[in-house]
Amino acid sequence: MKRIIILSLLLGTLSTATLQAQTVLEKAQKAGKALDVLPIGDVAQTANSILSVLKPKLSLTETQSPKVLGVVTDFLQAKSGIVSEAKTDPAGYTSKFSGIKEKLMSGLKTAVTAAQFKSLLGLKPKTSSAGNVLSHLFF
Repeated sequence: MKRIIILSLLLGTLSTATLQAQTVLEKAQKAGKALDVLPIGDVAQTANSILSVLKPKLSLTETQSPKVLGVVTDFLQAKSGIVSEAKTDPAGYTSKFSGIKEKLMSGLKTAVTAAQFKSLLGLKPKTSSAGNVLSHLFF
């Protein structure tokens, strides 16, 4: 009888350890999952496409448009250098992207008014989508 109880306890302990190990493994796999980042083919064309969306939505002036285009172009050039890391090193990409994005946002804050910047943040898509060129700015 003692052997049955001890064996039951041992099996219960081992099954719990196995379940915990699977949970840790699943978390590691999700953390290492490649990020959904759109490739940037032509930086200039992509920047112009982004500007063509932002100009009417933010009511950019003729003075603001070239500044916004310059900031966005610089951002896309920097981002294009790290896009490949989204699949090979998601954590490294995220770290580098946050620095690049911070520079983009500070540049845009100086190029547009506070109200326009708030409107820009409201344009952020929920997910990265090839159908929304603004995904390049946020993901």
